[in-house]
Amino acid sequence: KRETDLSGIVEAIKSNIPSSQVVVDTTKCMTTKGIISFKDNKLTWTVLDRTFENKSDAVAYWERRQWQFLGIKTRLFGKKEFTSKSFDECGESRTMKIEKKK
Repeated sequence: KRETDLSGIVEAIKSNIPSSQVVVDTTKCMTTKGIISFKDNKLTWTVLDRTFENKSDAVAYWERRQWQFLGIKTRLFGKKEFTSKSFDECGESRTMKIEKKK
């Protein structure tokens, strides 16, 4: 857990003195750099840089569609289905079926 001391800004607000402080906020996927400033009774957050960091992996494969033959489920002679899956470090994953147009 990362904390930033903002006591300088708090004291400036109490004393009504213009002040500013650089702040960096980092999460697993994003880094935000900015300035918190107090001027003319207004507290503002100005974003200087926002960086999105992510690594994605993709997998594509095909398998045969399951069907029943005499009450037995089988994939033998089933129609081919193509699937694409993508995974990333920020917790999102997507699955897409790729269908062939006739």
